[in-house]
Amino acid sequence: MRWFISLAGTFVLWMGLISGFQAMDANIEALQHKVALIHKILKNHVPNPMDKSDDELHEEITANIAELWAKYDAALQIHVDHLLRQFLPYVLEVANTDLQVDCIRSLLRVVRGLKTLDTWAFQLLDSIGRPAAGIMDVTMSDYGDYDQCLAVTSYEADGPIDFRGQHCNIAIRPPAFPPLSTNSAHKLQEVLNGTSVYKEVLLTYYKVHQEFELRMGVCAPSKCSATDVFRMLQPLADSLGVRIDVLGCESLDTPLQLDTQQFCVVCCLTLSVFLVAMGTTIQGLPKSLRGQCPKGAIMAFDLKQNLRLLLSTSSTGPCALRCLHGLRVMSLLWVVLCQTYRYLDFRSMRNLAFLIGAMNSMPFQLVANGFLAVENFFFISGLLMSYRITATSSDNVIRYKDIFTSYLHRYFRLTSCALFSVGIFSVLPLVGSGPVWRENVLNATVNCHANWLPILFSVNNFVSADKMCTPNLWFLSADWQLQVVLLVLVVLLVKKPAMGALVAFAVIVVTSSLVGAHTVLANYPATILPLENPRVMALMMDDIFMQAHTHAAPFTVGICTGYLIGASPFMRLRPVTRLMLWPVSLVLMVLALLIPWLWNRGNGSQSTDLVKFLYAAGHRSMWALGLMWIVVCCASGNAPILDRLLGWPALRPLSRLSLSAYLLSPVIIYYQQWTIRERLYGRHFTVLNLFIVNMIYLVFASAIFYLFVEQPLRQFSKSTFESMFDSNAARGSLEDGGPVRFNDSISHQEPLEVQSKPGKIIKVYL
Repeated sequence: MRWFISLAGTFVLWMGLISGFQAMDANIEALQHKVALIHKILKNHVPNPMDKSDDELHEEITANIAELWAKYDAALQIHVDHLLRQFLPYVLEVANTDLQVDCIRSLLRVVRGLKTLDTWAFQLLDSIGRPAAGIMDVTMSDYGDYDQCLAVTSYEADGPIDFRGQHCNIAIRPPAFPPLSTNSAHKLQEVLNGTSVYKEVLLTYYKVHQEFELRMGVCAPSKCSATDVFRMLQPLADSLGVRIDVLGCESLDTPLQLDTQQFCVVCCLTLSVFLVAMGTTIQGLPKSLRGQCPKGAIMAFDLKQNLRLLLSTSSTGPCALRCLHGLRVMSLLWVVLCQTYRYLDFRSMRNLAFLIGAMNSMPFQLVANGFLAVENFFFISGLLMSYRITATSSDNVIRYKDIFTSYLHRYFRLTSCALFSVGIFSVLPLVGSGPVWRENVLNATVNCHANWLPILFSVNNFVSADKMCTPNLWFLSADWQLQVVLLVLVVLLVKKPAMGALVAFAVIVVTSSLVGAHTVLANYPATILPLENPRVMALMMDDIFMQAHTHAAPFTVGICTGYLIGASPFMRLRPVTRLMLWPVSLVLMVLALLIPWLWNRGNGSQSTDLVKFLYAAGHRSMWALGLMWIVVCCASGNAPILDRLLGWPALRPLSRLSLSAYLLSPVIIYYQQWTIRERLYGRHFTVLNLFIVNMIYLVFASAIFYLFVEQPLRQFSKSTFESMFDSNAARGSLEDGGPVRFNDSISHQEPLEVQSKPGKIIKVYL
């Protein structure tokens, strides 16, 4: 740790510039005592030994304080001169490192400003980060004072600005530690003694899979380039035996350029606002003044109408699937909570080691195994697709034209909304700032510029997670692929239920077995674990988790659930059946959620390939089967209390915002993390506060997105495809106040109120 001690000593010496008050002589101490005595006399704390009035005492104390501050100033001047003489060899060494002439001149101006006690010079120095406390608890950064650095301005003698402050992020990397594998980590205890600090540092950073690297903010004159800053720091790096890299510099002079894609996005957003304003205005006019404007097009952009539809708490039909509202809202909350943890910027955390202890906690498995929340949406998507085909078929006659039209409607709506969200993400560089802002947002927006085309063709799940614009868009592509491929399964269930059930079982078994076999053969963990090797987890995301067949099992279970409810909407279950299946379903869901607890506690190496295969293959189906039982009981009236809780009318507006919230959640969370100025203390209470704030902003942003983008696109596509194909598939959703048709079931983001076929009352006792 000699390099760290030297580095800490260097920065403590620099901080000595601000603590020059220690250079005090006897006169200063005498003045301090005199000022303190007068204060006590004026407050009547001690008798007045001076033969002076209060006014005279006030005048004297004012004069003494002025004299005292003058002596402070002189003492600080002496101290600064002393420190500058000490650092003169380093300054001369830096000047000989081929810096640009303007940079050298600005550095000399900073030295002169320190010598003359100029405020801007001390602000520049004070903005520099220091080595953080708590490095052994994985505290890896101190970004300094970003805003104060950018506010520094040095003026020429005749008035114009000479230079501004420039904030640079640097990475301090010590000599590389020997890498640890799973086996070497377990044997480290035998190699090093029990009290070895070296061992503790290795193990702590290994458990959170972070490189031992310190991030610091350095404030330099804006006339110095990143290369100049690197050359300035090189002598210090050589003396400490470390490597220092400059990751980027930013000042108020850094231009923000509006590229072509961002310009198009701004134009589209402006057009959306204009259309909504125009539609709302026209819809508010008397009918005689509306002229021949198409009614559907006007209503699509009517803000008042769309707001009424969003806030509606009404339900249609005696067999409304009210429970899906609550299930969808709970799933969304679960997803955002997990994203709040997952998208934490580890370098901006104080005491990141708290996650190591969190993994040993059973309740935390709700977050650690939070990827199961995605299966809820696949289940709901399959359920609604199957239910509405089943419920709208008459005598096993399927309206294929309506299905085709509804698929076009779904593709247009979801793809357009996804592209809008990508566009919003691409303009983020124009609206944010922070020590790590440009480093993160520029890399992300490069992916948005390069990889938006797969979204258009619904193949975004084949793009590597590292190359994706936002990490959640793979779901829309995977869901679309399952909707298209497994449509034949719904047709089979309607036409030939026995054969359809057999095919559904085969789909679940085959796809689950493929996932399990791939997991074992590739030597992946049984599921995605938060503190596993990030490279392995990234490969697992690309190879397994983002692929459509991985989620075919819960989607198929959802299809079977939708068919069962649609074909038998008034099932009555015997008490003994309910008594048996409730514990079974809950046990399946608990096992699917908590089995990874063993691996998160560090016992993954003890698992056999058979255990990994069984869990990787079966946990999604287990979870979906539990959901199936809950939904069937609620929809058939066998769990009225739970149905009322999940179907609480206040949840319906939030349920309708789920698509917008899903698309915008990375934007909100990333913006919060990337604009951070100071470290966050690592504890669950901190993250829960972030989660609450994220949800508040997310609901607000989602409502705006819904009113100006999603709902107008939905209504516009309905009216367009209805007139184009003369089809009922896009007509009369809940928002229109009419019966809900098949088209609204295409995705989990659609309205969930559904109505069974009139007169179709089938009682099935199990």
